Amino acid sequence: MGEIPDAGSARRHWGNAIFRRTGSVRAILLREPRSWTTQTGSTLTIPAGSWWVTSPDGDERGVDAADFPNLYQRCEADPDGVYRRHGTVHAVQASEPGTVNTREGPAGYRPGDWIVTNDGENHWPVPDARFRAEYERVSTTSTD
Repeated sequence: MGEIPDAGSARRHWGNAIFRRTGSVRAILLREPRSWTTQTGSTLTIPAGSWWVTSPDGDERGVDAADFPNLYQRCEADPDGVYRRHGTVHAVQASEPGTVNTREGPAGYRPGDWIVTNDGENHWPVPDARFRAEYERVSTTSTD
């Protein structure tokens, strides 16, 4: 099983592209810590003060409070906690299973999943179908 210790290593192995985040979610600020289990069976935990995000298809996940403003922007026309996904990220597609260290804990990924990096330090895996629905390619960059 592979492990991606950092985005630079991932780019060297699988190439690198820049993607724009698309779509919207519902989000609430958490008053207590919360844990959840990913599709690959990883248990992740976020502290109180983080955000709980629900996609239109019902997928739920936590987002660190420090990352939230860089990833989501409130939809002014909708007062019910709807946030638009925004910003660009680097992403690479995994060719083998492995684990990536996220702010919420180690998260497993499968071949075909995408490893997303938003600031050079924060990484998270995204299943291929979700990635294709929520990210749009902006450009391809050269590999090392």
